[in-house]
Amino acid sequence: MEKSILGKGNKIYVDDKEYTVEQQTISGSDIRNIANLDVSAELWQAIPGPNNDKFIASFDIITVEDGAKFISLKKTICPGK
Repeated sequence: MEKSILGKGNKIYVDDKEYTVEQQTISGSDIRNIANLDVSAELWQAIPGPNNDKFIASFDIITVEDGAKFISLKKTICPGK
């Protein structure tokens, strides 16, 4: 399923789902919104190479590159540990 913010533009992938964005820059919050991510999930940009993935906060501004990949990870809270 493809969602679009403004129409045709660059494709980004969040958890292997494709979205199209026209903006040249986008916030972490915008990515969370278009991908309908749970508020408790962490958002990471997948960058090739070992240990290169980058944590994306809601207020971070990312330059959109066609084919950019993002991953969401649920935070795990273990009370008492």
